Amino acid sequence: MRDYIVELDAPLARPLDAIVRVSCTARPDYPSWTGRVMHTDLQNTGPSRYDLRTDVTPWRHDSQKRGFIRGNAVYEYLETRNEIDSCLGRVDCVEIKKMGAPIFRAVFGDKALLFFLRSTIASQSGILEAPCLFIFNNEVMDRWFWLGGYWPTNYFTLRFN
Repeated sequence: MRDYIVELDAPLARPLDAIVRVSCTARPDYPSWTGRVMHTDLQNTGPSRYDLRTDVTPWRHDSQKRGFIRGNAVYEYLETRNEIDSCLGRVDCVEIKKMGAPIFRAVFGDKALLFFLRSTIASQSGILEAPCLFIFNNEVMDRWFWLGGYWPTNYFTLRFN
């Protein structure tokens, strides 16, 4: 039996671009059922260019690390500490979605739900909701998610470092 050595001249894989570019003048789109945008003063704030790998942290509340916590409690925790401004918002959500599943997977994995609490809204009935991103059928999906539900360990609030 002979041993064969095969050398392939495969091109080197190009690193994925994880740089997000955001127009700080763009007005975020909100759903028709929006009653009130909770932080209109933060709507067009934040960096216009950042790297998902080095400038953003997928943050969890300490209670999530041990089990579950309601999304409302995460929001209230950040709000009472005046830390909502460190969170990413709807314009960031839209731009990250455009980057696609390969970037999402490379930075956050397959199972993560990412929340953008800077753009939290109260629906017309007063229920708090926030935009989120996740992978479904190999596509990055964005939805408005009720904050009253329980958040397990794979739910993250995206925050700037």
